[in-house]
Amino acid sequence: MAIDVLNSKVGIADVLPAASNEHLPTVDDFNSVGQSQSLSEVTAYKSALESNGFNIQLASTMRPVINSEDILRPTRFNNLLNSAQEKLSQVENDANLRRFVREDLAPLAQNRELLNAYLGMMVGG
Repeated sequence: MAIDVLNSKVGIADVLPAASNEHLPTVDDFNSVGQSQSLSEVTAYKSALESNGFNIQLASTMRPVINSEDILRPTRFNNLLNSAQEKLSQVENDANLRRFVREDLAPLAQNRELLNAYLGMMVGG
């Protein structure tokens, strides 16, 4: 069945079958947990968090701390990456670490474009 996706009269109900409630989980009753908060109490709590710089503190913890920009140069970073890969590959009794070295670290060290994209994503955001 062909669907004209450019037709503005075609909606989601025309494309997908109707949903059933069979797969939805049951909801637990959490009324007995803690006390209920009024909307004004929740708003006051949120304002208190914001006035104390909670959002700023949270955002600052997400930024990496870089003491020297030297580490961000691709050649320096690649050397550190190769050194880390060499040292970590000597660990024999940790399967997760071996998988990390094999699947994550090794491709970064071997592929310059992937390394640059990774640096841009991790540092640039």
